[in-house]
Parts: sequence; structure tokens; C-alpha cells
Amino acid sequence: MQNHGRDATVFYGAIDFKFKNTTRYPIKIVATTQNGIEKISIYGINVDNVTTKVYTSKTSSKEPETKYEDDPELKQGKTKVVQGGSRGYTVNTYKEVYVNGVLKEKKLITVDTYNPLTRIVQRGTKK
Repeated sequence: MQNHGRDATVFYGAIDFKFKNTTRYPIKIVATTQNGIEKISIYGINVDNVTTKVYTSKTSSKEPETKYEDDPELKQGKTKVVQGGSRGYTVNTYKEVYVNGVLKEKKLITVDTYNPLTRIVQRGTKK
């Protein structure tokens, strides 16, 4: 399951993610991997009764294009899908901050665009 707007990109050879603990207390960072999915959890003490909610909203979607390729090895009139294609999206990611259960801040964090993947279909030309 893909969680659009909540994913991360790894760029090897450079530091590509930094953050600063702005609390007065230490935090614990736990990293796990399961079924090829990396998960990072950050734990700490909530003395100020502050909670944060991060959520996404898809703002648009785009159907993939279909590209046709002639295949001389495939019989005329036959087709074969070699790449299924996938829909593209634009996703907004928001952060809400609550103090004592009351919304204090709502902020747009990112707008991410996921381009559609072209569907590729081979058409037979062999007689």
C-alpha cells in the first residue's frame, strides 16, 4: 500500500534528512524494516500536552497515457500489455498542532506530484 505524500526519498552519498530536537527532553528514535518498508518512530515525553496530526489530501489525479509499439514476433491482431501503467496524483500534506485538544495551528507542509506511469502495449505485426 502506497501512502502518497507520506513517503521519503533516499539520496545516497549525501545527508538528505536532518531534524532538531526542540524539546527540553531526550527523544528515542526507533527504525524498523518489515517487508521492504522502512519505518522511523520518534518517542518522547509530552509534558506540554501537545499532539501533532499529519494527514494528506489528494487534490488531483491524471490517467496514464498508452503507448503502442509494433512487435514483429506477435501475430497480427494480437496485443500484449508489457507495462500496466499507473495513475498520477497531486497530494497536499498538512500538519495540525493541538494543545490540550484544541487546534492551534494548521500548516501545509508539502505539495507532491506523482507523475503517471505510461501504459505500454505491444501490437502484433506478424502475418
